[in-house]
Amino acid sequence: RAAPSGQALGPAPGLAAGSLRICLGGLGPKAARFPALEKAITDSAHGGSLPPKETIEEISCEHFSPRSDARGSAEFKRLRAAVLLADTLHAMEAVL
Repeated sequence: RAAPSGQALGPAPGLAAGSLRICLGGLGPKAARFPALEKAITDSAHGGSLPPKETIEEISCEHFSPRSDARGSAEFKRLRAAVLLADTLHAMEAVL
């Protein structure tokens, strides 16, 4: 993989505590779930809606600690994963 990939399950209509599940690959040797990030995003929600993309990106970067390798620098992977996650969550919210 050239860049992080992942899947975000949730949010259910109205972002409720415990309704968000985030699992990402490309940030380490295997895909991992990020329960602390799930809680941080849920805690930042306003009125059952996701926080703005920029907020999700900032929060996410604090939870990712990838390693640099031939596929990209740690900073590139961290920022790319944060943007991918924010875009995915907002796209899902739009269709739910």
